[in-house]
Amino acid sequence: MGWPLSQLSPKQPATFDAKSYLAEPNIISFLSTVLYAAQEPLLKSSHKMRRRVIPATMAEETSMPRSTINFGTVRDIGLTLPGVEESTAFGAPALKVRGKLLACVPTNRLAEPDSLLVRMDFDERAELVNADPAVYYVPDHYAGYTGVLVRLSRVNPDMLRDLLGMAYKFVNREAATRSPKRKRR
Repeated sequence: MGWPLSQLSPKQPATFDAKSYLAEPNIISFLSTVLYAAQEPLLKSSHKMRRRVIPATMAEETSMPRSTINFGTVRDIGLTLPGVEESTAFGAPALKVRGKLLACVPTNRLAEPDSLLVRMDFDERAELVNADPAVYYVPDHYAGYTGVLVRLSRVNPDMLRDLLGMAYKFVNREAATRSPKRKRR
């Protein structure tokens, strides 16, 4: 139920401390607080804002579960594979095997934050994206590259270990199928 604009008084504006509410972990709580603050002068004569508390069950339903996996976890798992070294790709942290990219933090603007690019062939990539598009995705920029982007917030360490194992096999298989470089004279 909304309040008619004629009842809002410019003499009694809704006030709240924006700094303390910009740090709210739950956006719904923040928005509810702002809406409550706008209506409070009509409800009470007090100008001080009261904080509306959302029950824990509602807050849990509205917030997504977040994983604690980041590139540090990827690095720790990746460095357990033989020959894997820490490096950079396009200025971002990466893992490589004998100089060949294994996995990296994507730098293109089409990649979502907290994503990881993992190398694999096109068939494996298609299977993963079709099986679970909430975890795996391929923006247009990466369509022509052998790799898939992974939302790190949606994977666990065991899934990540399997993905890096798939990438390791792919990079080693790709290196073995290429002909050896000719020595220059």
